[in-house]
Amino acid sequence: MLRLLALLAVVAGFGLFLWRVSPWDSTPEVQRSDVVPDGVDRAEAELLSPSSEPRADVRGRAAVETAEWHVVVVDEAGRVLEGAQLVAVRAGGRLEGFGSTTWLDAEPGVWTLIVRSEGLPVWRDEVEVASGERTTTRIQLGQGIRVDGSVQDQGGVHCAGYIVGFVPDGGAAPTVPSRWLEFPHTRTRGDGQFTALLPEGTYRLFVGYGGKVLFEESSARALAIGRPERVDVTLPSPTRLLIEVSDPPGHVRESAHGVTVYREATLLALDRPPRPRGSTESLGRASREVDFQADAETAAEHAAADDRIERATEESNSVEAQRARALREAVVPEGWAKARSGFCSVEGRLLLERMPVHEELRFAVYRAPEAFRVEGSAFLEPGSRTVVRLTLPPALPADAPPRTEPRTVVAEIESIAPPDSEAEVGAVWR
Repeated sequence: MLRLLALLAVVAGFGLFLWRVSPWDSTPEVQRSDVVPDGVDRAEAELLSPSSEPRADVRGRAAVETAEWHVVVVDEAGRVLEGAQLVAVRAGGRLEGFGSTTWLDAEPGVWTLIVRSEGLPVWRDEVEVASGERTTTRIQLGQGIRVDGSVQDQGGVHCAGYIVGFVPDGGAAPTVPSRWLEFPHTRTRGDGQFTALLPEGTYRLFVGYGGKVLFEESSARALAIGRPERVDVTLPSPTRLLIEVSDPPGHVRESAHGVTVYREATLLALDRPPRPRGSTESLGRASREVDFQADAETAAEHAAADDRIERATEESNSVEAQRARALREAVVPEGWAKARSGFCSVEGRLLLERMPVHEELRFAVYRAPEAFRVEGSAFLEPGSRTVVRLTLPPALPADAPPRTEPRTVVAEIESIAPPDSEAEVGAVWR
């Protein structure tokens, strides 16, 4: 009897097994690999699969909850601005879109929404996205608080291309230039004028240019819709260095003249961070030493490139090239290093602003194919305007013997002090 019962149990278990794996079962067990869409790994499938309980990601943390956020940008007539650029940012997140956009995976919380549309001031505001429901944000550009103004320096010179920003809630202006664009801002036109459109609120104005904040209000100002605003900003007069290069009568200029300004190397090193280890030459050598497997065609291309590099190296090491290089290096004062350089305009002028003050500056000028040493130096005062005039000698004849020393040009230097009647630095609201 016991043997019969054992045999019946074995048969029943085997039948149950066949029932579980039978291909004719009307409700087969679906393998997970059958439902994972292409391009989605298993961890993502776990997060994408519906569940009444929050699932955990591969690191064991609760999955991030998302919400639906719809943003539409319209003009004053209520028409959708399809070309308006939308950027929403928050810590660890960034969303982008155009005109009318719906984000299905926005994390609940406060986002900074920035809208840019051609011909209109940049719009920026904080938007809170609610959890578990659809958030709709409608932005009508052309409405808000219009702020007109101007930016000039103490000498009355219009400041074109400067960033005028408004930090909400009276916060401090960011020191990182890339963050300026995260706040309501505009840019001054050629005449120094600007127009900004802001949501109602409290703001602190700042002006930035060249990677630096040049002016920032000490306190915030409340702006209300329906009240026109105007602000005129006066910046400190920058130290300007104007270099004028002229040729003798009858000389045909074939290319723009180049000018280099030098500072003492020890002073320049204090203003610049140390260079990373390894020169460009060592980096290039390291890249050439990278092991690679190439076919015959690629190997031939590399061989041809090596031949060109070798020929260029031989040409650069020729006697004529070494002599020309020595002449160019001879125009650099010993113990000095390049601080600024540039090419003159067609009128022969080069304007440099925000130059170092209370220290000696030296120069060199280049007219192809000859470099000239400049005799004379300049000392700049804060807010001053200094003019350096350089008159180059006639070009050397083609049959002139090779020179062993560069020719010298004498600089004529004029310093123009700022007027005593300069306006005060600050912002005046009207």
